[in-house]
Amino acid sequence: MFYEVRVLDEKGDVKKVISSKKLSREFWRRNTQPQDFPNKKGYEDAEVEQEWQQDLAPGRMGIISEAMD
Repeated sequence: MFYEVRVLDEKGDVKKVISSKKLSREFWRRNTQPQDFPNKKGYEDAEVEQEWQQDLAPGRMGIISEAMD
């Protein structure tokens, strides 16, 4: 939600009024354009990492196996 904006001159008199509707339209016009991030990898470009990595001690694997059953 945008509120009406009043632009004042140096004397404090209202110079211009910008409606909330106009502010909203301008915001969405500027912020719905596709953006390009040249140094960022996309989901398709990212290397898929292995989901399961056995980094637990062998003794702890038994505890985890029992908890999963």
